[in-house]
Amino acid sequence: MTEEDGTRHFVYLLDETLDLDHVGLISTNLAELLVKGITELSYRECARQVSEMTGQTISAMGVWNVIQVLGEKVCEDEAELTEAYKKGQVKGKREVPVLFEEAD
Repeated sequence: MTEEDGTRHFVYLLDETLDLDHVGLISTNLAELLVKGITELSYRECARQVSEMTGQTISAMGVWNVIQVLGEKVCEDEAELTEAYKKGQVKGKREVPVLFEEAD
């Protein structure tokens, strides 16, 4: 598929039919495994364990790349929510004057 600006976009029809989401060439399920693993392990160890568990080989740098892409998406989502808040388009049922958060 060629976009209006001339860039090419590849579409996997089976993925669209099954409504599969993905991060680059990595499925959402594998990305979730990587996120869970990276919270407790190094990139190298996470890659080793996920590769053993799934039979899909991924390098430590591959894990790092997936985590970076997911982080960028989170930042974009937060920026959109911040812009909506600044425009007064907050989607909530209640508003409180002060919100306390506890973190360890």
